Amino acid sequence: MANEITASLSFSVTNPSDGSGFASSNRLTRQYNQNAIGVNAEILAVPVTATAYSFASITTNGFLLIQNLDTTNFVDYGLNASGFLPFGRLKPGEFALLRLTPGIAFMAKADTATVNVSYQLFND
Repeated sequence: MANEITASLSFSVTNPSDGSGFASSNRLTRQYNQNAIGVNAEILAVPVTATAYSFASITTNGFLLIQNLDTTNFVDYGLNASGFLPFGRLKPGEFALLRLTPGIAFMAKADTATVNVSYQLFND
């Protein structure tokens, strides 16, 4: 098979209060092949200390969809590079779609209290 995964993104910014009337809108859609069937999905309770997560049922990291389910606190995510190296942040309710490098040690760390994060990691 081919094109098992379809990703769509719609992003719009309107900021008329700055006097410029700036507005931007993008809509992107792309299809991807999934080389091996499989998904690992659950809700993680991310603590305030950087924690590495492994995804046992995934043979090769592919797309990762994550969402912060907390209404107050943010969570930082990143990788293990001789310690926690954060490269992204999810504020309350925010989500992100990433394609992970195969073999990467994915990590997350909550702000001031444990944060529930929903994730779905698909085989590449």
